[in-house]
Amino acid sequence: MSRHEPAAVAGAIHPIVEDWPRFRGVAHRHGLGEIIYAIEGVVSVATDEGTWVVPPDRAVWIPVGVEHTTRSHGPVRFRALFVSPQAEESFPLRPCVVEVSALLREAIRRFTELSEGERETDFAGCLTQLILAELRFTALPSLELPRPRDPRLIALCDVFVEAPAQEIPLEVAAARCGVSRAGFMRLFRAETGTSWGRWCRHARLFAGLTRLAEGQSVLAAALDCGYQSPSAFASAFRATLGRTPREWFGARG
Repeated sequence: MSRHEPAAVAGAIHPIVEDWPRFRGVAHRHGLGEIIYAIEGVVSVATDEGTWVVPPDRAVWIPVGVEHTTRSHGPVRFRALFVSPQAEESFPLRPCVVEVSALLREAIRRFTELSEGERETDFAGCLTQLILAELRFTALPSLELPRPRDPRLIALCDVFVEAPAQEIPLEVAAARCGVSRAGFMRLFRAETGTSWGRWCRHARLFAGLTRLAEGQSVLAAALDCGYQSPSAFASAFRATLGRTPREWFGARG
């Protein structure tokens, strides 16, 4: 894309600018690919493949035609981008995380401040080139909670997500699904790419993250999600996401 003149790429991306105290959308799909991003706040995106929880240094890429549901956890400044077909030719074919560098964040912020007429100028084309060049796609399993397709596993996972403080041992999970322990382990890994225990730990952390974004204290979020103490929650948070809850949310107000 960077080989083209700025005027040629102007119009390759189209912004969505919304500020909400809170929102929860319905399942929908688009005729264009979408980069779902918020410059402030925490957003989660759910598809039939899984759920992604993204802070302001990450975004989620949703390819054209993929049904998804988007919601915020607390106040959010939403700055999503629709991507034209010619620009997304080399983009991934499945949803994934987009790393948002400081440069990309400021480029998106500046682009979304342009008026409709300004988006057809050479300056807009230069911003578009920069945004497309800065996009970095990654699997980042730390920000994705895979969703199984087997109805038995879906029901089991939904029960856990509704009450993440509970413990569902492997033997109990297998019995609820009507299979042997070994059969459950094979089935769950085949459907999600991970183990039941690891999936539960990840779901518990996701639940804590969203509670923090919604304004709960570290103590309340930790206890609600089954951690023995705030320090245990903070340790799991840092091990998975690279910083403690106070470092993360303190840095973002």
